[in-house]
Amino acid sequence: MSEAAAKKSRQSLDGEIIKIRRGLAIYKINASPFYLARVLNPARNPKYLVRSTKEQSRIQARIVAEELAQAVHNASPIAVVLRDKTFRYYAEIALKSAQSDVDRGSRNPLYAKDLKYNLFAKNYGLDAFFGGKDIRQITVKDYSDFSRALMVSIPDLSSSVHGALRSAFRNVMKVALYDGVISQVPAPPKLNEGKHSARLSTPERFCSV
Repeated sequence: MSEAAAKKSRQSLDGEIIKIRRGLAIYKINASPFYLARVLNPARNPKYLVRSTKEQSRIQARIVAEELAQAVHNASPIAVVLRDKTFRYYAEIALKSAQSDVDRGSRNPLYAKDLKYNLFAKNYGLDAFFGGKDIRQITVKDYSDFSRALMVSIPDLSSSVHGALRSAFRNVMKVALYDGVISQVPAPPKLNEGKHSARLSTPERFCSV
């Protein structure tokens, strides 16, 4: 038997996979006398966590597997956001719509280019902060947090750029509004900028479209 075949044989199943419940099972392989526990954890990649139970008894192995599953659940609460509910998904739709307007001649050629930069610029684009967020959960406070973080990381960013970011943000949120995903558009706060300091004005709760 070749070395590769021997290695494969050692990793082969020793008996059947015992399913405890959905996403949780125990089994043995030839390389170990102990049962292994396999736990589904969608927050990880790969999505299955495999650990030795250090138990040769099937009953004890099941108990350890349940404890492991509970630990995984407590440590990694699952909060899966469907892609078609993320800010990034609607940002991409907004950008495609902007490009269509440019192609039809109803918008300035720079319109789509500017929107793309404000959405996806590496140093301050909206996507880096909001991209994976559930667009249904984004609030005025979230935008305020983004603006404050931006003023700390890039303090010399002009008020006109802040204004362009607010406009791009509203653009994306309107797409979600028209799609029926949200019922109102959060009104991002305006920037009150002095010579040596900047702060956010108190925003209205929501803005009209």
